[in-house]
Amino acid sequence: PAPPPLDSVPGSGGCHTEVMHGGNGCELPALPCNSLVSGYAMSADEARRMEACVKMLQKVVAEGLGHGWTVEKFGSVVNGFATKGSDLDVTVILDTCREESDGPPAVEQLRDRLQPFFHDHASFAVVQEIYGAKVPILKLRFEDRLDVDLSYQNLRAIRNTQLLKAYAALDPAVQELVIAVKYWARTKGVCGAAERNLSSYAFALMVIYYLQVGERLPCLPAAAFQEGGLGHADPAVRRQPDRFLNRAWQAPAFGLPVLMWRFFRFYALDFRWGHEVVSVRCGDRAGKEHTRFAQLPHRHQARLHIEDPFELDRNLHCVLGAEQEESLMHALR
Repeated sequence: PAPPPLDSVPGSGGCHTEVMHGGNGCELPALPCNSLVSGYAMSADEARRMEACVKMLQKVVAEGLGHGWTVEKFGSVVNGFATKGSDLDVTVILDTCREESDGPPAVEQLRDRLQPFFHDHASFAVVQEIYGAKVPILKLRFEDRLDVDLSYQNLRAIRNTQLLKAYAALDPAVQELVIAVKYWARTKGVCGAAERNLSSYAFALMVIYYLQVGERLPCLPAAAFQEGGLGHADPAVRRQPDRFLNRAWQAPAFGLPVLMWRFFRFYALDFRWGHEVVSVRCGDRAGKEHTRFAQLPHRHQARLHIEDPFELDRNLHCVLGAEQEESLMHALR
């Protein structure tokens, strides 16, 4: 189907219509297009609360682990894709060690050395201990208003964050579309690993992949964000030219409402569900049988496949239940 006329979508005098409904209604508030990010994004008060939380965490970590440890933020609050009510993801990093640490060593540090300092703390409450996960997490609540996930030496998450931040820096439209899709997913009840839905990180990758293959967004080299890489200073990241026009990439001129409509159309009609792999690492369309996905687990299943750009042996559909995948497909259509 064709998108609605421009005079019926946000930013042109009209209100949100089918372009913001993903085919069967995503029920977004009627905001002007240029107010979308400010309307859905994290507020200044939330940002200040997070900074206060990090400072308090740093004091607790210094008391529990000693000097030389830093509390680093990662995830949506750093990469620019945070929405209202976002959690705060932080990890404790030893300044002189840049090696990943998970499993028993991470559990020991979180459970035995840090957790005791949060009991009876005036600002923090321990909500949950998730020590059996691949990345052990201590869930906290700060001032009874902010949910915090604390991990230990979680360097992979920091690399993911920097890669997504580089994509967000390419053009404001990238940030706007990710935030809009994340908000849509939350309103439709199809986001959240705790409910066996895709994570917000997975939705961000889906948006970036669509922009790569549908709107010619450059494919940034993930290797630049590996340990020892130049990150944002890498020439291939600092100024990525449009692969066809040999100039800096610019978002399509038709704006966010139509861009969001095209995102829905891509995953509802064009994307080869169960065969194609969402891969921002490669940035082009290929099936799961391709040798580049040889490490991708469960790729032979007729499921949605989303590759982690750094952990090639991680398929982000691992948390997605069968019923939840059906709900996602229905919502996109």
